[in-house]
Amino acid sequence: MDHINKTWPTNADGDVFRKLESQGFDFSKIYSIDFNIDFEHWPPDEDILSRLKHEFPGITVHADEEAGDGYILIKIDAQLTYEFVTKTQARVTDMVYANGGICESWGILH
Repeated sequence: MDHINKTWPTNADGDVFRKLESQGFDFSKIYSIDFNIDFEHWPPDEDILSRLKHEFPGITVHADEEAGDGYILIKIDAQLTYEFVTKTQARVTDMVYANGGICESWGILH
């Protein structure tokens, strides 16, 4: 498990895990993990929104009407592991990439 071997890759996600570890983060608990989806063109197609809502019931659309942009937030309750984060980002990006979307940021409140 990620929280035992502590050998996360040298990248942005690994850096976050090392920082959390240094702060005494409890990797054994379940947390609400936020994943952000950004799009080149806003708003995303209704088809994309529908597929995301079907796959991830806890999505929220954050739109700034004045600026003409926004993002989609997905909240997933899970144990925080490097593998979970990177696989979820890849899975979400695969779903939205053809429509100019990408999921490369995540966060957790603890």
